[in-house]
Amino acid sequence: MRNRETGGRNYGIDLLRILAMFFVILLHSLDGTKVLFPSSLEMCDTGLYKALWLLEVIAYGAVNTFALISGYVGYREKPKTYKISSILSLWLQVVLYSIIITVITHFISPSIATKTDLFIQATPLMHKNYWYLNAYVGLFFFMPILDTAIGKLSKKSLKRITFAILAVCCIGSQLMQINFNLNEGYSVIWLIVLYITGATIKKCDIGKKLKPFMCLIIIFSLNLITWLLYLLRKTFIVGDMTISTTALVGYLSPTVVLASIFYIICFSKLKFPNFMIKIIKFGAPGAFAAYILNTNHFFYDYGRFWQAPQVGVIPSWQIIILTVSFSLAFLIASILIDKIRQVLFIKLHINNALQALDRKIRSIAK
Repeated sequence: MRNRETGGRNYGIDLLRILAMFFVILLHSLDGTKVLFPSSLEMCDTGLYKALWLLEVIAYGAVNTFALISGYVGYREKPKTYKISSILSLWLQVVLYSIIITVITHFISPSIATKTDLFIQATPLMHKNYWYLNAYVGLFFFMPILDTAIGKLSKKSLKRITFAILAVCCIGSQLMQINFNLNEGYSVIWLIVLYITGATIKKCDIGKKLKPFMCLIIIFSLNLITWLLYLLRKTFIVGDMTISTTALVGYLSPTVVLASIFYIICFSKLKFPNFMIKIIKFGAPGAFAAYILNTNHFFYDYGRFWQAPQVGVIPSWQIIILTVSFSLAFLIASILIDKIRQVLFIKLHINNALQALDRKIRSIAK
């Protein structure tokens, strides 16, 4: 049983990447049922509504988890060289998939995908086609500064600062509705906060005495609290502030953030047999492709609402199974598709070209 390979790669964290991406797709699929925010109040009393919201709460911390992983994996005690090739490779993946999806959509329905759409999809950063991509690119250029600052701080100081930042964001912004321009978590600022948090977990070895099973119990408890309070829909008046229990569902929610943190602690400790490691190594590199394909404008706006007409027609349990099964199938298909993309990049020597660009930039910077 192994947790890491020589060189320090953590297979538990790689598995968490895959799980987090499954949760991202599940979130979009759940929204595609149109049950979470129904047009009639009667739907709110149904078992389907409550069950789908439970799945929504379980999956909600997926984006937070991805950003935490960036900090947990990215931070090093010794300074490392950040390569522009890594962010360019990511950008090229997005452009490639976006163009392919646009062309396919054009052949299916020319009125939906036009030549203008092709230009828009080929320039994802300029047109903010994927908010996480834009935010991550912004984060990338802050990483060297963040790593240096984190490395200079003592563990005690780092834990205090990280706790204070999270308290401001999660309690001040999310619960007390103080405007810190965090855009509800859809921002580079929030990704920076999560990067710092992930790096803090790693440097300070937070949760080192916790067993994975205990972490899962804590995660389950946090999700249960979030779910029950959301369904309760209570509002409290504290001075001039109005605090709603529904605020616990959000990227900045204290319970959602804590659950994501305990996912990092839990999965970083997991050990696997060799056959499982092979599966993780096969799947982890292609997980991000699922995000690109699933949140592309054409699929997101036209392809994810196929369950909605089935609501009220087929049994609720079938809606639940179909939604979860589709999300899993989409993830697996995306990983397999990305294997083709990886081979294509190798055959066309794209990776070699990007590495040569890295060397050229470093030589100029000397």
